[in-house]
Amino acid sequence: MALQNWYAFGSASVSNGSTTVTGHNTGWGDGTGAVRAGDRFGTHVAGGGVRIVSVADEELTLAYPWWGATQVDAAYEIEIVPDRSRVQETSRRLLEILSGRGFFRYDAAGETADLSDYDNRARGFAFLDTSTDPMRLYVKQSDAVGDWGGPVAYATGPTGPAPNLSAGTTTTGAPGTNASASITGVNPNYTANFTIPRGDQGFKGWAPVFSVVPDGVTRSVLQLDDWTGGEGTKPGNIGDYLGPTGFVGAIGDAVSVQGEIGPMGPASLSYQGVWQVGETYNINDIVQDDDLADAPALWIALRETTGDKPRDSAEDWALFPATFSTAADYGLTTDAVTETRDYGVAE
Repeated sequence: MALQNWYAFGSASVSNGSTTVTGHNTGWGDGTGAVRAGDRFGTHVAGGGVRIVSVADEELTLAYPWWGATQVDAAYEIEIVPDRSRVQETSRRLLEILSGRGFFRYDAAGETADLSDYDNRARGFAFLDTSTDPMRLYVKQSDAVGDWGGPVAYATGPTGPAPNLSAGTTTTGAPGTNASASITGVNPNYTANFTIPRGDQGFKGWAPVFSVVPDGVTRSVLQLDDWTGGEGTKPGNIGDYLGPTGFVGAIGDAVSVQGEIGPMGPASLSYQGVWQVGETYNINDIVQDDDLADAPALWIALRETTGDKPRDSAEDWALFPATFSTAADYGLTTDAVTETRDYGVAE
């Protein structure tokens, strides 16, 4: 490839009679000084050789109005007026292209739909599709209309290592602030750190105040009397009853809090007055009868009994607590069996 002092990156638009040339992907103002005032601008179609008086980013100013036909995103060539430093810079850029370290030179650029505008260009014409990611490059394979080769990815480097993202710190932010995230680390190892705002302090909760009310004989239920201890609007349902899944209005739908009836306890004491000889007495009946000294005393029945005098029947009766009997002997064994034991002295 022969070294030529020409610059032709991207495409250019210029109107007949205008001194302004607008570029697209040209890199005219990239800071390298590859295009400078004094160089000469022309197009493939209309020729050229108009001197450039100033260079800006994607814009040239010509020394006199463009005399050729209006061109839109057309291929162009800028003749580089040589000096020693600029020849060296141009050579460096061409060497980058040849060594694969620079960008391939293309003749025009645009969206995919613009490709057909250049179907009649000569073999070797290159078009860059800038509407895709990555950008794609097409090259005419012959002079035949529409005979494009490609596309191939443009300016795509080798695939880098897959990133390794791990969770870092999570910080609680002030209420009302926005959540945020930051990434730290060095490729390919990164750490994601998060700040999550704390929510606003809510109201204190309300506690129910219940009372136990009867529902017939076998049921007792809870009725809501009030709410206490909370903040904000007090809940409703006051006067309702507690049901299986919430409050209910009918007492019959409420849950009973009354337990089952327990086993019957022991019989209570029953005072029966003065002991009667023919009366039948039940366990725990209490009667009054004289003790051994003929003093009044209380006796409690140990079992059901009829006709057994308390002070003479230790199996059926016992002195009621706090009753004290007078001590005496049992008398003689010769006493008649029908005689009431008087526990007097021995004869």
